[in-house]
Amino acid sequence: MLSITCVNCRRVAPAKDLDEDSGFPVCRWCDAVFELPSADFDDAREDLPGLKWYGRLSIPPSFSVSALDGDPWNDRENQRREFVMTWPLGHVGMHRFPNLLLSIFLWFSVYIMTTIPSKEEIGLRITFFCAAAIPALPVTYLTLVSFINRTHLSITNGLLRVRHGPLPWADNITLSTDDIQRLYCARKKSQRHSTFYELRAKLRRGDVCPVVSKLNHPTTAIFLQQCIEDALGLE
Repeated sequence: MLSITCVNCRRVAPAKDLDEDSGFPVCRWCDAVFELPSADFDDAREDLPGLKWYGRLSIPPSFSVSALDGDPWNDRENQRREFVMTWPLGHVGMHRFPNLLLSIFLWFSVYIMTTIPSKEEIGLRITFFCAAAIPALPVTYLTLVSFINRTHLSITNGLLRVRHGPLPWADNITLSTDDIQRLYCARKKSQRHSTFYELRAKLRRGDVCPVVSKLNHPTTAIFLQQCIEDALGLE
């Protein structure tokens, strides 16, 4: 059976585990999702019919990229590139319309309870009001985030920054580009058994830091990996 070496942990394992979404090999030890070198792809495909090879990934339609000091995809000539990239929040945007409908229903319930006269006891009315208003607030905020927020990834002044805005959101990071040893995509399963992907950075001091989390597709993480590696001159 064909064996592969993980690009992250460098362990060798039988190449029988494939990511069902992308057709990429998945490391059983560290959950890294990666693409085989083109030179090994033809031989590996004979043993793994579902294996895929994408090569250089193109910019997804929802992404926008601005190069600050030249084109980060052109020859670097031993010079680092700076760029800013933005895209919609993927994992939140998946549920924007169900959240919108739920938000409308909850606020309509609040409206009914506060405007229609009722002979019910005031304590019971307050209970029903809180039961609708309290969940309406986070659902409404999540709905606004799904429609408005974008992820901003930038490499400027020797720093890699990831920010989510304009509304406040979690998972913002700042890393020194000199601390990044390599990047890789990893598959992650949530407690609800949903599968997400994230781009991780292996730092020179040995730590692993998530760069972008909760991506819906591994090709998105690998596209980001290719862009950052080109900009920083990583291999």
